[in-house]
Amino acid sequence: MIRYTDKQKLDAVKAYRKGGGGLLATAAAQGVNVASLRKWVAGYDSLGDAGVVMKRRSNYDPALKGSGANFQRSQVTFPKVRAGYAESTACQI
Repeated sequence: MIRYTDKQKLDAVKAYRKGGGGLLATAAAQGVNVASLRKWVAGYDSLGDAGVVMKRRSNYDPALKGSGANFQRSQVTFPKVRAGYAESTACQI
């Protein structure tokens, strides 16, 4: 999978918007994938420059992330879940 910089994306979208050619011609001239250019143009149309730039992922604090994994491993086990389900669904006659 090819990664394009934000500048490459914006340049390709702006070249397409100038009206010098269609998607195929612009993609070939800019050296980008046609499907990618189509997505960038749609993003640009709806959000402007923000619709084209790379979406950054937020990073979690390693201690917070680790505490969640430890909680999952220590607190929730299948036998405990099964036992709780059996108790809650037991019929009393």
